[in-house]
Amino acid sequence: MENNVINFYKDKFNEDPKGRPFGATAILTKHNLIEEGKKRHGSKFKPLGFENDYYKTSKGNIFVYNRGHIVPFKFLNNINDDGYEEKNTHGTWANRCNIFTQTQHSNQVIFRKIERKMLKLLENYDEESILYEARLQYNGNEIVPRGILINVTAMKSEETFQEYVPNFQPEISINYNNGKTYQI
Repeated sequence: MENNVINFYKDKFNEDPKGRPFGATAILTKHNLIEEGKKRHGSKFKPLGFENDYYKTSKGNIFVYNRGHIVPFKFLNNINDDGYEEKNTHGTWANRCNIFTQTQHSNQVIFRKIERKMLKLLENYDEESILYEARLQYNGNEIVPRGILINVTAMKSEETFQEYVPNFQPEISINYNNGKTYQI
């Protein structure tokens, strides 16, 4: 029997005239962890505002945007694109409700720290599960989110944390209405 482990707020997604994803709620366990070194397959899907410019910055050469996952990719083992348990799948590569335009800094620096905190919660307790809730934050009709608000509750240990991940890139100005970027 399939269990729905992720709700991608599909109703809100479908009601939004711009097609913006809004967030997700998931119950995650060790069973959902993708093995270290597991090869990711690329995606050609371009979320709203994905104008991926390349810049030379003081930190090196960068592409401004990543395809960010509302529910982190590391926690999508055995979950299909509809948010249901399914053995030997790694969901949400094609699920437009889980992918958004996220800056490289937001994804690879800030969001990664949250993923590590979640992983530590799962590793510290046997049979631990995490209630994960994430909401993208937009100003008005902008198509690129300003950030993502994340709430994590460990069900067994009752540890909780809340983080706001701003969607910005140092040395780059972002037009959140259309995704265009400019070096500053």
